[in-house]
Amino acid sequence: MDNINYNRSINLVEDGMSIESQGNIEYQLLSPMFPWYYQKKSTSIKYNKLSERESPYFSHIFNDIGRKGNDYHASIIKRHFSDIFKNIASFYNASNVTVYRSKCNFYKKTNNIFEYRHLPLHVDLPTKHIVIIYYVNDSDGKTVFENGEKVSPKRGRLIFFDGSLKHSMFLPRFHDRLAINMDVGFT
Repeated sequence: MDNINYNRSINLVEDGMSIESQGNIEYQLLSPMFPWYYQKKSTSIKYNKLSERESPYFSHIFNDIGRKGNDYHASIIKRHFSDIFKNIASFYNASNVTVYRSKCNFYKKTNNIFEYRHLPLHVDLPTKHIVIIYYVNDSDGKTVFENGEKVSPKRGRLIFFDGSLKHSMFLPRFHDRLAINMDVGFT
């Protein structure tokens, strides 16, 4: 993986999958049969310092390093993102993709807005990787980066960037925020 050029730019893809796939993903994630798990804090103490600026949310881990999630729900990632993984690998002149972690985060809109309004900046993993964020719905909970750049969640929008770039999100005030976060590596 050391020969991969991980540039620090934030790459944005509009409608990287069909409208049908976008609707299918949203339908599956909002189905009463889809399991969500309550999380008290948004940032892991494992790789980042905890902060007072935390907010509870719901998550679902499809897979994590060394742990496999439910095959049925993990198939959402395989079915809808395999072509996207190939295209991003090609962007980095790589041939194989390893998905280290994939999860979905669901933040409910809130009026509990603190002074800075965004959660703590963080990295997802301590190793080289690319972060891919797919926005399942339109929301006002922007993704923010350590360089001050911001990306608005828009249904079907996908961003990918060097995983060493610290990032976070603003809590949504008007529309729930539903996003799939994937950490991948290439060979």
